[in-house]
Amino acid sequence: MILLFAWLGIQTLLYIHYGVQPILESLKYINAGKYLLTNGHLPELRYYFYLTTTLLITFCLKTGLGFTGVVLFQLGINAWAAFRFYQALSVIQTKSYSALLTTLFLICCIPYQTWNFYLYTESLFYSFTLLFFAQCIQTKQLSFTTVILQTLFLLLVILSRPLGILFLPCWIVYLIAKSGKQMQLLLIVASVVSVLAFFFISNLILGNISDWGILTSAENNEIICDVPVGSKLNLETLKSKPPLAQLYLYITTHPLHFFQLAFKRLYYFFVLARPYYTAFHNLFLYLIDLALYVPVLLSLPFAWKRHTNTTALFSVSIIAIFCTAICLQCDDYHNRFHHAIIPVFLYCGLYGLFEKITSQKITIK
Repeated sequence: MILLFAWLGIQTLLYIHYGVQPILESLKYINAGKYLLTNGHLPELRYYFYLTTTLLITFCLKTGLGFTGVVLFQLGINAWAAFRFYQALSVIQTKSYSALLTTLFLICCIPYQTWNFYLYTESLFYSFTLLFFAQCIQTKQLSFTTVILQTLFLLLVILSRPLGILFLPCWIVYLIAKSGKQMQLLLIVASVVSVLAFFFISNLILGNISDWGILTSAENNEIICDVPVGSKLNLETLKSKPPLAQLYLYITTHPLHFFQLAFKRLYYFFVLARPYYTAFHNLFLYLIDLALYVPVLLSLPFAWKRHTNTTALFSVSIIAIFCTAICLQCDDYHNRFHHAIIPVFLYCGLYGLFEKITSQKITIK
């Protein structure tokens, strides 16, 4: 009931402030939905990797539910995901308020929840990511059912945003670490196939975005995506190759340029403040930084030693691959890439810290 009332309160306040926002980037998915209704197919291949939001908008336009219907559906999935996250944390540790307090923080994290009222892909992407992560961390022993559920949620994540493909190699690592010795060899073979699939899908996605190229951020010295800095770097000679090959050639031929940008991008990824935000806004973001990262430093060694070592490895791999992706491309104007893995930071940090405190109290008693 505490979580329910907190969720209702936060969403009500956000609705009063934002209302329904079918603007800016939302127009891409709205127009794609209208195109689908008129022509019977999507306008570009890229929209298959934004399929969940595009189909939701199409359905609401077709049925007359409109943009309000889209937001209501997004809110419903968001509430379900938050509840499943709470359930998953409760399965791991049932003798404390760790699950309650961690989920309460996520519900009250305004930058994370705000996207429910935009017709962007973020709301569904965050919710499906949370459902996938919750399903993984609550699984004590792999079974056919648990693997199928994880697969379905991961598929929804990938079909919500191309960024979702980053979870695939992390999941393979998780499966190998979680499985018995008899299954590990089979999974290692499967992982090789998955890596090949990862590169194929990545090239497919990156090669079918008409208004963006994989070298765009490097050419324009972008730390924040679509915000060029300084003079342009000429990389035209590399663009005849497949997207991932272009990226590899850029790094090997301009290593100093790459590492300078990578360091700055990582800084902005972890430090959420932006020079174009107000001082009060940035102060609020600094507080979120402290709440996310300080507990991670205090609790991660403890979590690794306990029964959660597999999920700790899974969580660290997710953070590591997101950091790598940011280094290779750029960070988002409004920290959208970072917010996708806020639940991972909370699991490694606040939840782990609460668990540590609880176990110490039990030991004392």
